[in-house]
Amino acid sequence: MGEKQDDACLHAAPSDSAAQAWRIEDDLAEEGGGPETPAPSPPPVAASEVMSETRPSAFKQAETGDAAPSLVVPCRCPVCDRPGEETGGAFARCGGCGTLFRRERPSLGQVAKARDMRFLRAFALPNHEERREAKALAGEAMRGFFKLRTGKPVALNAFGKSVLEVNCGLGMRLRAFQDYGWTAAGTETSATAYEYARRQALDVRHGWLDQASFPACAAARRDAAGRGKTRFDLALFCGSFGELPATAEAVGKLHDLMTPDGLVCVLREPLAPDRRAPDRGLAVEGAAPPADESRLVLYTPDSLRQVLCADRFSFESEEVERGIGTFWFRVKQTRR
Repeated sequence: MGEKQDDACLHAAPSDSAAQAWRIEDDLAEEGGGPETPAPSPPPVAASEVMSETRPSAFKQAETGDAAPSLVVPCRCPVCDRPGEETGGAFARCGGCGTLFRRERPSLGQVAKARDMRFLRAFALPNHEERREAKALAGEAMRGFFKLRTGKPVALNAFGKSVLEVNCGLGMRLRAFQDYGWTAAGTETSATAYEYARRQALDVRHGWLDQASFPACAAARRDAAGRGKTRFDLALFCGSFGELPATAEAVGKLHDLMTPDGLVCVLREPLAPDRRAPDRGLAVEGAAPPADESRLVLYTPDSLRQVLCADRFSFESEEVERGIGTFWFRVKQTRR
């Protein structure tokens, strides 16, 4: 019975309740002043949407007395927790590490909605070019994986290996991994992209990484104690690391999902301008960061390494060119 219900959900329209919740937030923001009116009760949330509606504590909306709930909260640097310097735009720059981050953080609903806008035309337009690009990016990640594992070029076939892609979009890269024998799973915050990926029979969870659960994941591998924990050989972020709303929690969850010798690839990540080495950041110093609200942080190479290497991962390699970087990390071996 449960499998039939799940199949029915795959063919349903993208999350009506989540869309209504966003409309409620937008209405509150537009009302501003005027007489106070009671907010409508939110509709019941389906089990498949619980994860995406859960808001990490670092991103809870600020509320004040009689005023409507604020949709944004002032932010500090997610790397070193310092206040930011004004840049004349929506982003502030950390005076310590140089990271660019939004001065006021959108709600999780706004972030998910902004990402969802990218995929609204996915069902109507041809995507042959996108598929070719996705295959090329997946191949780049596979080659990097085997180079670090074996130290020499090898075939991309990897039967028995598993990959997790965070914010996997329409799942095209996951399909490319499957074509080479990988077992693949992903997470996605966009309801539209999630529905599309599930209709392609891909193993994708709807929501944020730190809230994701893989109890029956096809890519699950048992640990040494045989407890059946989900473990992945490779974790992939394709330009999406700066979209994580709760970075520390997400990095901790990612570590728990990796094999002891697992690798993390942050692929084609947009970077902040580096004042000391302009060619390692955005192509032009002072260039406007992406306007998409789903982009919360632009890291520098140093600050991105600092986030992942704090106590869970070790740095392996990086390649940065004209503001776009690819970084590799390995699960840090713990002494017993």
